[in-house]
Amino acid sequence: MKKFRIEWHEKTTDGYLELIVDRFFPCIAEKSKKIFKLVAMYCSNETIDELQEYLEQKKADTECKGKELVSKYHNSPNPSIRKKRLAEVKKQETLFKRYAANLKMLKKCTGRE
Repeated sequence: MKKFRIEWHEKTTDGYLELIVDRFFPCIAEKSKKIFKLVAMYCSNETIDELQEYLEQKKADTECKGKELVSKYHNSPNPSIRKKRLAEVKKQETLFKRYAANLKMLKKCTGRE
């Protein structure tokens, strides 16, 4: 999934919002709440399923990469390399938590809990 499109057709206006998913997600809670409310109002179940699958896959990929980085961190003999790898591990942890929070918010806003 490269782009995610939300379209609305109302009596007075028609419009759409297109997101480049790899650049938008994972996003902070404030943004996800706004987007997922629009998703719940205007997207079909199939479109929501596709977005949910995307977020679940990215969360799993991030977790896998994080475990790999933890292993590399523990196997690093050089202190400067360990410090760099620790920063990478923390970054992956943050990404994982944001994907998890985005999934939770999507489920909450769309009533899929």
